[in-house]
Amino acid sequence: MLAADDAFLTTLVRLTRRLPVYPLFGRGETRLQPVHVEDVAEAIARIIAAEKAPDTYELAGPDVSTYRELVQEATNAAGARTRLVSVPFPIWGLGARVSEMIPGAPLTRAQVDLMRRYNVASGRLPGLSELGIVPQQAPPVLREIAGWDERS
Repeated sequence: MLAADDAFLTTLVRLTRRLPVYPLFGRGETRLQPVHVEDVAEAIARIIAAEKAPDTYELAGPDVSTYRELVQEATNAAGARTRLVSVPFPIWGLGARVSEMIPGAPLTRAQVDLMRRYNVASGRLPGLSELGIVPQQAPPVLREIAGWDERS
């Protein structure tokens, strides 16, 4: 989910501002479909208010991007010149295994496993459009996050 001060894109913006080189999970080809937290909140409110609603929804943003594309968008929004470097998943797995020995691990094997799989809506279940919600796109949210990060 996307939002100012989220754990995903806000972190990308901050790191691309600070690091000359940013490591990507694998080649950065994992496909993601981030959704804005306000769209999810509105969807939940509409589902609760509905007299009859399906049991399951897929709440996804309007755009499918690769992880590399999202990091590049974050870099652009941050005004950074960070170089993106592919890091193989086995190295990430090893790093996560070591990281998990530290309290409050900054990287876990579950996170690495999540980045190995596409995280996009199947299109077979109802989503935001069936609830009458037009989802927000990631680039404007990234610019908002970059502006917010400058103030923090």
